[in-house]
Amino acid sequence: MPKSPMTGLIYRQDGAFAQFSVSLILQSDGRVRYEVLGEPYSTRHFRPDPATVVHWGRICYHSLRHELFAEVGPVGKRLAYRYAAHIGSLGAKRGAAMHAALRRAGVPDGQHYAAATAALNWPVVSLAVLTPQEAAAVWRTVRAQAQAA
Repeated sequence: MPKSPMTGLIYRQDGAFAQFSVSLILQSDGRVRYEVLGEPYSTRHFRPDPATVVHWGRICYHSLRHELFAEVGPVGKRLAYRYAAHIGSLGAKRGAAMHAALRRAGVPDGQHYAAATAALNWPVVSLAVLTPQEAAAVWRTVRAQAQAA
């Protein structure tokens, strides 16, 4: 049986001039649709082309890196991780491997993002969106702290 897609919010932006949201919805007949609400659309349901999905992934990726201000939902996080892997960032698999490496280095599970945030000086909410250079900087900082202890 094929796995049903995760549904829900891709991303939402609330600004002074406009509100905009994109969601993935599973209909009762099993078909998937995308719902776009806000400017320049009132309500729009459509099947996006691949470039549009990549654009949404880019918005989610940059929002997780705190370079844009959008609320990213669970579907948006998956798109961001795919986009991250596509552009050379860690992506989901290498992000998970980094979590495992941090765990082996003695960083408790609940403190991986705090360690990355301290090393990079910006709020890290996902290791998957780090570039290899940023991941290396986090690893150097963690190792230096472990050697100093």
